[in-house]
Amino acid sequence: MPLSDYERRRLQALENDLAAEDPALARELGVGTPPRLWFRRWAGILVTLGGFGLLILGIAAHVPVLGVLGFLVMIGGACGYPPRWPAGSGPGPGQEASGP
Repeated sequence: MPLSDYERRRLQALENDLAAEDPALARELGVGTPPRLWFRRWAGILVTLGGFGLLILGIAAHVPVLGVLGFLVMIGGACGYPPRWPAGSGPGPGQEASGP
């Protein structure tokens, strides 16, 4: 359903107000995913895969220490991976995620 003229004007006014109040946030929202978040996602994926490789190598070489180290690296990479909150859920800016 398309926006009415009033809704488009109101949305444009809100965008202008946001740009005037917080230009850095307006730029970030205009671009999409912040560059550091993109880097953290790929770093988390690569560290997790590297840990998985160490785990498999430790199992294949019959070296339990290497397998445990690989498991810990894999868990560390997965924990470092930033969460992706669906729109409208999860913590807002400056808020912590609350437990159940």
